[in-house]
Amino acid sequence: FGAGSDLEIYHSGNDSFIRDAGAGDLYIRSSSALRLQALSGENYAVFTENGSATFYYDNAQKLATTSTGIDVTGTITANDLLNIESTTGFGRIEVGGPSGAFIDLKSPFSDDYDGRLHCDGNSFYLTTNSDIPILLKHNSAEKMRTTSTGISVTGTVSADGLIVQATTPTIDVLAAVNEDASLRLRESGTGVVGAEFTYDGGDNQ
Repeated sequence: FGAGSDLEIYHSGNDSFIRDAGAGDLYIRSSSALRLQALSGENYAVFTENGSATFYYDNAQKLATTSTGIDVTGTITANDLLNIESTTGFGRIEVGGPSGAFIDLKSPFSDDYDGRLHCDGNSFYLTTNSDIPILLKHNSAEKMRTTSTGISVTGTVSADGLIVQATTPTIDVLAAVNEDASLRLRESGTGVVGAEFTYDGGDNQ
């Protein structure tokens, strides 16, 4: 078609070709939707004027463009990095379902999960598989670690109350070897010590 066979439609003996050999672009236009289909009529892709571009796998819709982005049906697999950057306000990730939502973190990927963020509509929790501690850090320094018996804190704990409830409640104040261990009761606001209990390795004071 055209001068010097600018547009060619032919069969090579094995395959069929539409070949644009001339200058300029190749336009395919439709007065309604444009459909790419298999000989059986299964959809490969459907393009709708002023609407979506929809892509299929085995005639099942998998990806469609929308006025705000894309709509994916099924699983998204990325082999490196997923970037979410908002030009205004906050970047967002929303995950939900009838029973809640969870995000699994794993190493290697074949693991069931090593760490899980989980929300069931009534509570939100972070859990680990096997005997893996949960660490909280501040400025890359570890401040709290979960253990098989509770938690281990590095640094100062500030609280407006402390209740120790057990059959035989115990508060242990531990110090390094040859160092004193003290329990101080301070006045709120001023920090003035009202009472102090010190153990120096000998008699209690």
